[in-house]
Amino acid sequence: HYLLLTLARCRLSEMKQNPGATAAHGWVHPEQLSKMLRKSALHINVEIYRARQQFAELGFAGAVKIIERRRDTGEIRLGCAGLTVNTL
Repeated sequence: HYLLLTLARCRLSEMKQNPGATAAHGWVHPEQLSKMLRKSALHINVEIYRARQQFAELGFAGAVKIIERRRDTGEIRLGCAGLTVNTL
């Protein structure tokens, strides 16, 4: 789930830079995300679908909202604001 990790890092980075503007945190343009992950937009869409499906299978009520998408710009972000990323 490297896509989810990448989106979490983007959101956390913006949360640190500007803690007050939570509505603006973490939005990434699909082209930028494609470059970051070195994957096509189609492959990213498949990964989004699979992540949502896996969360739903595990019983998460808001599985569809795990990754949000803006209809007007197509920007994508991780759908949860309260998060941390731990490294080993």
